[in-house]
Amino acid sequence: MVKNSFRLIPGDDTTTFEQCLPSIDTLGATFENNGGWIKQKKSISSDELLKNGIGIFKIPVKHHGNYQIKLDIKSTKEIPDLKIFTNRRHLVVSKLTLGKKIAREVIFNVHVSQYRNTVGETRVQDDKAIYLTVMSGINYFPEITVQLESVNIPTIHILGDSIAADDEAYIPYNPQLTWSGWGQHLDQFFENIAINNQAHNGMTTECVRMDGDWQNVVSNLKPNDFVLFHLGHNDQKRSYLAPFDGYATNIRRFIKETRNYGGIPILMTSLSRIPLKDAYGDYFDALSIYAESIKQIGHELHVPVIDLHQKSFNYLLQLIKNNTTADYFLDAAHTNDYGADLVSNWIVECIEENTDLPLARYLKTTKPILSIKSSKTKRRLDNEMPITKPTSLKLIFRDTHFLEEQEKRYLLKVLELKLIDPTVSYLHPYDCMFLGMFIYSFSQVAKPFDRNKYLGKYDDISEHEWIAPYVQATIDAHLIDDVFIENDQLHIKKFVSGYQMISMIVRNLYPVKKRNTLSVKQCLNIAQKYGMLWENFEGDKPVSRLRCYLMMVRMNRILEIDDYNFF
Repeated sequence: MVKNSFRLIPGDDTTTFEQCLPSIDTLGATFENNGGWIKQKKSISSDELLKNGIGIFKIPVKHHGNYQIKLDIKSTKEIPDLKIFTNRRHLVVSKLTLGKKIAREVIFNVHVSQYRNTVGETRVQDDKAIYLTVMSGINYFPEITVQLESVNIPTIHILGDSIAADDEAYIPYNPQLTWSGWGQHLDQFFENIAINNQAHNGMTTECVRMDGDWQNVVSNLKPNDFVLFHLGHNDQKRSYLAPFDGYATNIRRFIKETRNYGGIPILMTSLSRIPLKDAYGDYFDALSIYAESIKQIGHELHVPVIDLHQKSFNYLLQLIKNNTTADYFLDAAHTNDYGADLVSNWIVECIEENTDLPLARYLKTTKPILSIKSSKTKRRLDNEMPITKPTSLKLIFRDTHFLEEQEKRYLLKVLELKLIDPTVSYLHPYDCMFLGMFIYSFSQVAKPFDRNKYLGKYDDISEHEWIAPYVQATIDAHLIDDVFIENDQLHIKKFVSGYQMISMIVRNLYPVKKRNTLSVKQCLNIAQKYGMLWENFEGDKPVSRLRCYLMMVRMNRILEIDDYNFF
């Protein structure tokens, strides 16, 4: 039995100090009573964790707000690399060195408020607790005294997407393989201010309002608090949220509302994806136009802008040159813990360089040490994957309860095939689907489907657009019938029609070499023969999202059973 002494000095708003073990054994960011950690071994006990130098604790509090935590740490052994996390795995101390019998004092701030799970139920969680994780890095756990008090300091509220969001990690902890948003690593750079990270996987400037993340910000927003906006990665996948259209409209509305609450808005351009080369050999990132929109809005409304996109684009070119991107990134856009550390460093650099940013006064004078252990890993980093998987197959969407039972059963298969995002609260089943979104969803089940450099076949698509490699894949796989092409335009921003959808679905059932021999009429006859057309089918009419997903499931079942031999 390891000897440990944990002593809490109660403040006005605290009660008891109790040890909290991870309670979730399945992958998925839910953060309920686990401090952001998942047990890799179900049987691991509290004593085993402590013997491995890991302590996870829960401090209940009575109220929302900001709290200061003071830790007095004493050790009888040398600890070269102690780490401290708080709440949903926010890194507050990245590297603390302890000598034998030398006490160290660590002070940091924590924000407590309601939050929404990344996966699963859409309800707001509000357990009114501070989670504290200490990792010594050796098979020993030091003696810690904790002092907690409520403090009246400003808050940075983050409204964002998966690039900034909180993500869980397995124990034993491997930072190289852990998904992490930069919002989890920003606390360590600041003092006299707290961070409320309401960023959420899959969010757009529309979803954050509809799903409740914006409400979680404004319900805790005090005068002179800061609201930091990082959105765009998912807006880009929806043509109605174009950078100077719906996206810009939503951002302007957030700015106005933030100011109405007495808050201080700060805009951030989207983190660059790992740059690709165009036909001239020049590097580009499809999010650059969203960055331009943000900078224009910042200028016209006098809102300070953190230009993370340009900063990260420049640094990513260096990583590409050094062949080290896989040390920090798990796909084209999402970082591991080392990458989140790196991105948060870039953000701090932007703040230091921008004299218009009042956040600079809250930066620590000494930056945390950025550590990285090269993995020599080889990964394909040209695609942006959905990083969140449902913990269980159940319909969590608020607008699907009224569907027929058979439709619900099909939607469970849709979830299993990863055709829809399990992080959003609304499916919008009867909205029509844009052709671009249909192509992106179809890529999850189409066979073969290899994203390639866009060769410029259609006049309405640029190789610099996010959707371009997916369009090229549909061209290479002969999934597009030329009858739908008008004036060399594919019209990806128009709704997919019944004829278009059935043509692509049926073509995908055939070997690639035979697909161009199929006319639309033949595809319709085949679909009719095997019950793939619905009642009152009108081929020239737009198709609903629900119908598109159900047809993809039917197609996938045929492929699973017969593997191209069905016909």
